[in-house]
Amino acid sequence: MAITRYDDIPEGSTKQLVIQLLDETGAANVAKTNLTTVTITLISLHSGNIINSRSAQSILDANGGSVSTGGTLTLTLGILDNIIENDALPIESHHALIIWTYASGAKAGKKEIALLVKNLAVDTGVPAIVSGGYSVEGLTIPAGYTFTITHNLNNIDAKLISFQPYWGPTAYKIISKTASTIVLSFSVPSPGSFADVVVV
Repeated sequence: MAITRYDDIPEGSTKQLVIQLLDETGAANVAKTNLTTVTITLISLHSGNIINSRSAQSILDANGGSVSTGGTLTLTLGILDNIIENDALPIESHHALIIWTYASGAKAGKKEIALLVKNLAVDTGVPAIVSGGYSVEGLTIPAGYTFTITHNLNNIDAKLISFQPYWGPTAYKIISKTASTIVLSFSVPSPGSFADVVVV
């Protein structure tokens, strides 16, 4: 099941998603007249909390969802969907699972959606200190081969604990380190890729 990503969603903003409700072949939509249910579950990956009471909530022409006759779901996520639970995080990862059933409930389709909500109160270039260090999830990486992490520990002995790009494990090399920056070199497969970073 492929995950669709929506990046840099401002906290407290409205975001519209368009999702094709595909049948078991993956090549055609399920017609609206053949749908039984369409639901969303929205959680914070950091806390595991359900967001805005969206737990298996119907979005079949309800709760911000609208389905066309041809089986295209247009879903509007509102202010209370795109919240920041933890103000220490510059980017908060939310996860939506869309499930649709059809053929009188005998068949089902699912779609995973990653929603990176941007904390407008935090500078993503200088993350807040968390437990003696800091972590960043969903940090944007431009196309190219060098990437600079700016940290606010004021400590040249700061250590890069983990670096996990979203495209999977990759080889990287620390080029330089100062009291405020760590410069990495690695291959970026495409512009706008993302990584999780932990520094202490």
